Amino acid sequence: VEKSVTDQEQRYTKCLQALDELEIENDRVQKESELRISEEKEKMEEKKSHVDEMTLQYFEFKKGVAKQAVNSRSGKPLALKDIDQCVMNEKKKEEEVIAVRLENIKLINKVCCSYCRPPYLGR
Repeated sequence: VEKSVTDQEQRYTKCLQALDELEIENDRVQKESELRISEEKEKMEEKKSHVDEMTLQYFEFKKGVAKQAVNSRSGKPLALKDIDQCVMNEKKKEEEVIAVRLENIKLINKVCCSYCRPPYLGR
């Protein structure tokens, strides 16, 4: 009986050591993951700001071209009010396209992930 108690204590001690090692490993992996997430978020923000800047330049360029355009019937330059209205409409359309594309990506991910999940997690 004494031998089995000692054996159980040794197994228990080994399990506790293994648990401690796994907790340390888990903390290390968690810190690495958080660091990677913050780095990726920083990269994403840089790319987003670059895209926003390029989009602004694009619309300014289009507005500049439109200011130089003339009406084909009257030969007069286009009204700034009309140019601004066209630019606003185009920006609104672009935002709608972005929203639809994002929704499409979410739906695709939802469909794909539902096939990737193990059956015990549900669909």
